Amino acid sequence: MNVGIDVSSNNGQLDWAQIAKAGVTFAYARATLGKESNDDTFEANRQGAKAHGIRFGAYHLPYPGNSSAKQQAEHFLRVGKPRPGDLLPAIDIESKTPKDEGEAKFSRDDLLGWFRQWLAAVEAKIGAKPIIYTNPSWWSSRLQSADLSGHPLWLAHYTEGKPTIPRPWTAFAIWQHSDRGRIGGHKFDFNRCPNLDAVTIGRSAQSLLVLGAHGPEVMRLKKLLKQWSKAHPPPAQLVENDVFGKNTRAAVKRFQKASGLDDDGKVGTKTWKALQRK
Repeated sequence: MNVGIDVSSNNGQLDWAQIAKAGVTFAYARATLGKESNDDTFEANRQGAKAHGIRFGAYHLPYPGNSSAKQQAEHFLRVGKPRPGDLLPAIDIESKTPKDEGEAKFSRDDLLGWFRQWLAAVEAKIGAKPIIYTNPSWWSSRLQSADLSGHPLWLAHYTEGKPTIPRPWTAFAIWQHSDRGRIGGHKFDFNRCPNLDAVTIGRSAQSLLVLGAHGPEVMRLKKLLKQWSKAHPPPAQLVENDVFGKNTRAAVKRFQKASGLDDDGKVGTKTWKALQRK
């Protein structure tokens, strides 16, 4: 199991040689807060982690009440500069300090829409789905188990027992299991990741798409299904939007059955590869 930490200006100046010696193999650092502020330790943390062979990624602390999702995504991309070989960009979705007074006025659907816009803007730029950091209680209460399960989950649940995974996810990509880790004189959040390649830009398998998924990859899926169905009538009747609906699932199941795959209607690595060969 890979051991990781996440850091920000709250951790102060860090000795990355000591961190690497302690067995840390990956790290996330806060890059931006809203569109108004940067974390002034981000660049030093990036350089320090990479100099010692620690796989590195950037995360964004959103302030939906202050500016648009597009503005904050653009700001994050300018500062974080995610590139192949980096960990997937992350968005920190939880209660935060300083508090976003404006966010409290958002309805559940307005807030969910804001997050979807940020995620889509970053995905369109890097060609991979950002990872969502959250905790079970906040997700269940504020977003009422909204379905963003097409994105990997970075789960925050401090326990050495079995963690609670918020619906609709069924598994975590990263688990922040403790906020009491120590290396040298510094206190860290400790994380576990079973497969770093699965959360690395340019190395992960194709994203799993299921009923209800949104985003550019759904549009790409529909395009491939339409191309296949032209040669295998009847043509797929798919709406030109980024929503994985019932008609899309039906088209996926027909393709899977014709290709000798399990026709479960879920688009994972095997289905992506089969579609791209056609």
